[in-house]
Amino acid sequence: MPGPVITDPTAIEELFTLAGKSLSDYVELMPVTPFYRLCWEDGKQLDYDNNQPLLEQQIARFNPADVAGYRQFLAYSREVFKEGYLKLGTVPFAFP
Repeated sequence: MPGPVITDPTAIEELFTLAGKSLSDYVELMPVTPFYRLCWEDGKQLDYDNNQPLLEQQIARFNPADVAGYRQFLAYSREVFKEGYLKLGTVPFAFP
């Protein structure tokens, strides 16, 4: 029976480590492919997963010019992740 989808296994691993336990002793993490599927009414679909060449091929079938835009979006998203999650993810927010 499928279990929950865990989008940040490192956070779960950290909790187990803090408890002096190993996540792998209790849980088997398995990859999900695709991450999700987008479907349109005309029958077109796009499977979003971690296979970059395959993903870009699918995007190109919709519009070849969109591949460059997707690459720009991906680069931007990486920078947002670095700043917003890696740098600020552990910084407490002060509320007045």
